[in-house]
Amino acid sequence: MADIQVQLRRGTTTQHASFTGAEGEVTVDTDLDTLMVHDGSTAGGIRLAKHSELSGAGAGGTVTEVDAGTGLETSPASGITTTGTIGIANGGVGTNQLAADAVTSDKLASDAVTSAKISSTDNTFKVATTEVVINEGGADVDFRVEGDIQSNLIVTEASSDKVGINGPVNSGTGADKIPFYVNGDATSGFSIGAGGTIRIDADGAAGVTLNTTNASSPNQLAQIYNDTAGTIHFVRPQKSSNDVTHVFYADGDTESITGVYGTISDRNLKENINYLTKEQKNGQVEDIKNLRFAKYNLKGDKRTQLGVVAQDVEQTSPGLVSKAIRDGVEVRSVKQSIIHQKAVVALQVALEKIEALETRIKILESK
Repeated sequence: MADIQVQLRRGTTTQHASFTGAEGEVTVDTDLDTLMVHDGSTAGGIRLAKHSELSGAGAGGTVTEVDAGTGLETSPASGITTTGTIGIANGGVGTNQLAADAVTSDKLASDAVTSAKISSTDNTFKVATTEVVINEGGADVDFRVEGDIQSNLIVTEASSDKVGINGPVNSGTGADKIPFYVNGDATSGFSIGAGGTIRIDADGAAGVTLNTTNASSPNQLAQIYNDTAGTIHFVRPQKSSNDVTHVFYADGDTESITGVYGTISDRNLKENINYLTKEQKNGQVEDIKNLRFAKYNLKGDKRTQLGVVAQDVEQTSPGLVSKAIRDGVEVRSVKQSIIHQKAVVALQVALEKIEALETRIKILESK
């Protein structure tokens, strides 16, 4: 090597800060041990990176890693800081500036993405001060959350306006479009359970469908539905046609196709069974005799009814009256089923007396 030395003007970092070199001039920063290129106007010049500060530079000039230490620094908001971190300007990083799958969860620091760093105007995913909105633009953008096993743990289907939990969203239009379902693939209404074990708005009609055994046949469904008059209908399942079995009218009347109702009365479920004595039976007769029947109509209802008044019954048989608070007012009701039982006992006593009288008449007639 020829014994020729070339020395450039040099100075410390502090000295460079107050020095503006000529355009094209190169000086040496003796603190950073690197070159500063001047343009005739920038105080201190423009710093060049040392090779030791860069690693992984490929043939195309791509920097894949920046060593910690002095690093490369322009502006902390838009460049690489001296601590080796990368600052991103307000314009952000566009998708065309990232390689496929370049940003993954293991490449984000804890708490690296906060609401302040997410767009408050984007129509696909917006985080504002008072709300978080997905698909605000109303586009065909679905949203799905996967579980450990179920791939559709929570799913929204934008094209059909449906929300599902633990199951695929059922396709359909009109009456077949369900706005919400849980764990199933029903064809209408609100569904819980695979195949529609419980459905509301079943088959496009208002109501509740219970215990579906054959979703393809509406005649295999147990249904409860109400009509526009507020009447509730019960429909029995497993029939060739949907027969209404019970009707509860809005005015309080009730109908059934059999007129039969029962009480569980199995001996195996009872204890302390004591049959009525003659005196106890006669007591039931007195209770029935003391009942005062009247014709009346309820306030606001012009229909005449036949029955008893709870306050009257309470005077002689307080056990037949119950009390409850409704809308802040104490209301009495009569236990009609017990009155029916007492009436049966009274009838038995009457029959025994009739039979005794018939026997005496026969004796007298035979004399």
